[in-house]
Amino acid sequence: STRRWNIGWLGLQPSCLLPLTLFFSKREKSLRSHIERLQMENRRHAHSRAAVEEIYVQKLEASRNERDMLTLQLGTAYEEIAMRDAALADSAAYMQALKRRNAELQIQLRTLLLERNQGKAEKAQASESEDNIFGLAHIRSKIEEAVKEAAQLKESERKDKIKQLRIRWHPDKNPVLQEFATEVTKIINETVQKYKL
Repeated sequence: STRRWNIGWLGLQPSCLLPLTLFFSKREKSLRSHIERLQMENRRHAHSRAAVEEIYVQKLEASRNERDMLTLQLGTAYEEIAMRDAALADSAAYMQALKRRNAELQIQLRTLLLERNQGKAEKAQASESEDNIFGLAHIRSKIEEAVKEAAQLKESERKDKIKQLRIRWHPDKNPVLQEFATEVTKIINETVQKYKL
């Protein structure tokens, strides 16, 4: 048989149950309020965490972009350094050639002075003009020979030959010998005008 419980067995009167019911009801409301407050804080923290993560991702992307840009600039800087090193190497080679030429000229000068003192100045001048392949007089004669040869060619071949000659001695193509190339270009132009080509 089922036993029917009676609150009387606890020794409690029905009048005592009302305050207990009110107490538990208030306690339940307080706990629900506390749970709701905790859930709101959790949502707010989740929103803040998402905002912080988004800021972090943006900063990370900006850092990567900056890193890529700096890497590109570094590569460009290395290329410029390599080009300058090559230009310096060319300049160093040119300076060595100039030093050798200067030493040769000093030796030739001493020889000329000695020969002049011995009465052989004319012979020394003739020898110097034959040996000086870098002199403008020698260059002028070689250019005149080349222009004369070009003058005997067909018009298209002649123009190509003169164009090649001008490109070969253009100052922009000879940065190390720019002054010398400028003088040679003037000689080429004068010779072409002289032969009216």
